[in-house]
Amino acid sequence: VVSRKGEINYQNCYDLVDTEIIINATPCGMSPLIEESPIDISKFKNLKGVYDCIYNPQNTNLILQAKKLNIPCASGLKMLVVQALLAQDIWLGSTHTKEKEQNIFNFVMLCLKIFTKQKKEKHRHSGAFFITISMQCRNK
Repeated sequence: VVSRKGEINYQNCYDLVDTEIIINATPCGMSPLIEESPIDISKFKNLKGVYDCIYNPQNTNLILQAKKLNIPCASGLKMLVVQALLAQDIWLGSTHTKEKEQNIFNFVMLCLKIFTKQKKEKHRHSGAFFITISMQCRNK
């Protein structure tokens, strides 16, 4: 575990040359501070995967760097969807299926693509976009 002030920190973490997986559980890179990245992953030559718990933006600098280096990576969006479903399960006393989980994740991904396209075209439908997601997720 790397921390700002711990025994292993952002200055000496590069000494861990055999690191294979990096998980970012910090707010580094989260909107609105999207330019931040916790570390430079190019210094880890044995890296096999990168997971960034951040879901907004989906492509943080850490994720973009992993993609550039052809390292398998994922953002925290799927985790956010699963957390919501687990909370719903607890609240309603139900159990969701993996199929429902995947369907909702796919739907959220589709909505994000549409929203991103609208944002680039300078449309202002973000409120309607999020209402649509919540209404669709309830129906899935």
